[in-house]
Amino acid sequence: MMRYGNFSELIKDKYDNVIFEALSDFVSENPHLIESECDEIETPDEAELDSYDIKRISVFDSGDDGLKFEILVSSYIYIYETVQRYRYDSDADEWFNISCIASLDAELHDFAVTGIEKYTSSKIIPKGLLTDELVPVIRRDRFDREAEDFLKEYYPEALAEPKRVDVSTIVERMGLKVREVHITRNGAAFGKIFFADMETEYFDANDRIFRKINVEKGTIFVDPAIYFMRNVGSRNNTVIHECVHWYKHKKFHDFMRLFDANAEFVICRTNETRRAKDKWTPLDWMEWQANGIAPRILMPASMTMRKIDELIYKNKTAFPNQTELQMLESVIFELADFYGVSNLSAKIRMLDLGYEKAVGVHTYVEDRFITNYQFQQGALQQNQTFVISPSDYCYEYMVNPKFTKLIDSGRFIYLDGHVCINDAKYIRRQSDGCLDLTDYATEHIDECCLIFDIKVSPNSKYGTMEYMRDAMFKNVAKEEERFASFNQSRHNDLIERTAEGLARIRADANWEQDVLENMPRTMQKSLQFVIAKRNTDSKELSIRTGIDDRQIRRWVDEGKKISGKNFVAMCIGLNLSPSISKMMSEMVDGSLGRNPEEEKAYRILLNSMYNHDIRECNAFLVSMDLDPLTSENNL
Repeated sequence: MMRYGNFSELIKDKYDNVIFEALSDFVSENPHLIESECDEIETPDEAELDSYDIKRISVFDSGDDGLKFEILVSSYIYIYETVQRYRYDSDADEWFNISCIASLDAELHDFAVTGIEKYTSSKIIPKGLLTDELVPVIRRDRFDREAEDFLKEYYPEALAEPKRVDVSTIVERMGLKVREVHITRNGAAFGKIFFADMETEYFDANDRIFRKINVEKGTIFVDPAIYFMRNVGSRNNTVIHECVHWYKHKKFHDFMRLFDANAEFVICRTNETRRAKDKWTPLDWMEWQANGIAPRILMPASMTMRKIDELIYKNKTAFPNQTELQMLESVIFELADFYGVSNLSAKIRMLDLGYEKAVGVHTYVEDRFITNYQFQQGALQQNQTFVISPSDYCYEYMVNPKFTKLIDSGRFIYLDGHVCINDAKYIRRQSDGCLDLTDYATEHIDECCLIFDIKVSPNSKYGTMEYMRDAMFKNVAKEEERFASFNQSRHNDLIERTAEGLARIRADANWEQDVLENMPRTMQKSLQFVIAKRNTDSKELSIRTGIDDRQIRRWVDEGKKISGKNFVAMCIGLNLSPSISKMMSEMVDGSLGRNPEEEKAYRILLNSMYNHDIRECNAFLVSMDLDPLTSENNL
């Protein structure tokens, strides 16, 4: 069987003669349309086609199995004109648009030329443009319209009033079937749809082997292990995702099967492509489209906005004393329950529809949710965040000199995913000794916290960010899929100046200056000095640090050498400011850490987490794959 790289090659190979004859007849019947550059010929009265060359084929979806396409050709034509018994001849170059139709099923058939006209650049492009591989051309800003068109055809009820989309009804109306089977051994795929009757295989989880099975055209496989590990709502998204493939991409697979017998299904992997966008394959583009359109089908724009506004009004009316953050959190939870999607999916849809303040609600960073926060409208630009993960925070401290200098100033503290001004207005100590953001800080996060730029993988500038952003209900919103980078922006400059002013005010009201001026110059004497200033003793410090009381007395009373690791733990237990710990660190015998990574991490603790509980500091180190300062068994 002849192999074709694209639709244009197929047309040129199979229908060259048909196109030539149709164009030849048109030229012969319309010689007056041919423009001559010959002075002797003003208006040709005869024309004869010599040859033509296909420049471009634009393909359009006409529904069902039908295709419409426009063939742009350049042609070489002989022209003649008889004037007063003299017959003049010349040649001309002319461009034409040739309109054609065909049907595509098991093969391309019913090909016909429906019209020919001279080429004009102002010609209106019909709806439903396809690539040369018959993949729909869809811009991201068309995803909501595509979702609406889908619902008009298969579930118009969801466009009449806000309601949960009945996925099983859509599957039935499309003539499809859903089967729950394990698609792969390791959960690498969440769905699979078949475009032809065939024999395939599935993984038998009980016997741990692959088994053969016959499936009919239009069968959808859904892996129950995947949506069980994620959420129940992801099953609906998976099924609709495969329905989108059937709705938008069936022609691609029909075309592929003309020369590739293996192109009978599409398998949807759990991990998105990391290829640069200019290197995407037709399958990458189809996945991108299905990822973007499917969740918008489950939550159509107009009705979802109506539901969100309804929930906002209900919550404000029923609970007039709740904060806006509490209201938005309730709206997200109720919206998720109403549409049968995850809370994260509901939040992302709200953001996508313009409810910007929802970004501070239900935010997940690495392994936990952080406290809800709020900021003024317009405080964040696109691809910016107030949140940074512990790993990104440590990385920025190590590689970004501006950020390192800022943290080393001691004017900022890393807390609950934010880098916040270290001031009592924004930071408080809870009854258990741990630090927390004040209510004022969470409601005015733009007043006290730094902003970070969001980037995605080394390929972000080539399209990964756009891919992830459009895959709305998948991994796009997980903080571990992105990383935050510090930039000296106008906002951060303002926050830094604010922190400097507050730091000067604090310095006048605390005892730090007195300690710095009177600090002894040996480790033993300085420990005795700051312990006395803190009005504490070795037993209390043992409780705060997890270090044995006898060991602390050896350093304080006997002058035994203290390691860098234990010194950092003592500084945390004493809540020593960066200026004091820096002065004392010069008395440590050797470096603070065993390697540069550990040294940097300890500097972070001393410069921005010195007011934290030792448990929080240990957790931070563990998140960096470093050993904790002290054993949890001693705390």
